Amino acid sequence: MTEFSYCIPIKKEFNELLEYITKVPGVDGPTIFGLHPNADLTFRLNESQEMINVLLDTKPKESSEGSGLSRED
Repeated sequence: MTEFSYCIPIKKEFNELLEYITKVPGVDGPTIFGLHPNADLTFRLNESQEMINVLLDTKPKESSEGSGLSRED
């Protein structure tokens, strides 16, 4: 993907402005914020690790009792 040139569009016609808006990328890369391209990789790795931790935390826990009966039974 080529770098998008962010600028304030000086367009007089509505169609020209609409064309510029449709070319704006949906996801901004780290370079737009002055970060190194590896910042995106680090962000994605951290997000993946956090998602895995949430999945492991919400996983049903093993029961220590083997009978399957509650104390009330």
